[in-house]
Amino acid sequence: MPFVALHKETKARIDITAVNNPRQFLKSGDCICQLCGEPMIVKAGEILQAHFAHHAACTTGSGLP
Repeated sequence: MPFVALHKETKARIDITAVNNPRQFLKSGDCICQLCGEPMIVKAGEILQAHFAHHAACTTGSGLP
């Protein structure tokens, strides 16, 4: 479960755990994977901790250290 992504245009790091109400402030199309550059989905529901997800499997490595 990735908690950090990059802003698509500015390449600024976005830590979703530091964002209050991520669904309101983050748009899925604005976030990309910091490893492979693919678009990320914002997942912020009532049950699981807010996180980013890929549309498909990440093509780079098995995750972060």
